[in-house]
Amino acid sequence: MPDPVNLTGEIAAAIDGAVLRGHQLALAYIRDDGSPSVSFRGSTYVRSSTELAIWARKRDSGLAAAIRDRPRWRLP
Repeated sequence: MPDPVNLTGEIAAAIDGAVLRGHQLALAYIRDDGSPSVSFRGSTYVRSSTELAIWARKRDSGLAAAIRDRPRWRLP
């Protein structure tokens, strides 16, 4: 397993409050049918040095289900 990203310093500063500076982060995941889903998330913030947090509308489908079912999915 690769080392976790260190979300501190400049990286954390760039993410936290980005929406207040007129920027949103893009988030992408693979849907159940293998197609990509990309959306902008203004709610993204650094929760810890290894975790990001976002607001997700549905906890049992979409992004949350994709993370649960395919945490390290790669293209064939």
